[in-house]
Amino acid sequence: MKKILIVDDSYYMRAQLKKIVLTDPDFSVIGEAANGLDAINFLKNNQPDIITLDMTMPVMDGIDFLKKISPIKNNYKVIVISALSHENRLLQATKLGACDFIRKPYDIKNILNILQKYK
Repeated sequence: MKKILIVDDSYYMRAQLKKIVLTDPDFSVIGEAANGLDAINFLKNNQPDIITLDMTMPVMDGIDFLKKISPIKNNYKVIVISALSHENRLLQATKLGACDFIRKPYDIKNILNILQKYK
């Protein structure tokens, strides 16, 4: 079973994403964080396989989070889920180790298809 950490400042978006993820028995949500700093603190004691990451959050945004955690070195699969479609931010996220992108508002089938790639 793949363990997922959901990072998004919107409680509603975290709840929706968790509901979608839990429809697949091969995934479990082991944690939620409202910003990058909360996520870093969570990672000190937990090891998710996949991190879903919003790009625009208070305290610490997605780019700063990626700079701090080194997804490739730590073997995290980071999937950016964001309403932003600024190509330079997405390119920067990819260079920092993000492996996929889902645009908000998202399609349930699209989320599950992308997660399937990282089983």
